[in-house]
Amino acid sequence: MRLFAGRGDRDVTILNSRNCLRDLRAGGATASLTDVGDVDHRTSAFRSLPIALRWFEQLR
Repeated sequence: MRLFAGRGDRDVTILNSRNCLRDLRAGGATASLTDVGDVDHRTSAFRSLPIALRWFEQLR
């Protein structure tokens, strides 16, 4: 599993993603968190989506 978050996001704090990552790993999941920068919520999505798409393409 891959998580993406922006440390500048004021709508959804990156702490949510860090806590989720911790819980996933504690449950045995292989997971990572990518901080896409000091950007707002919308920009974090715009930065995350191409990265996620490339990853899904590699899974084909």
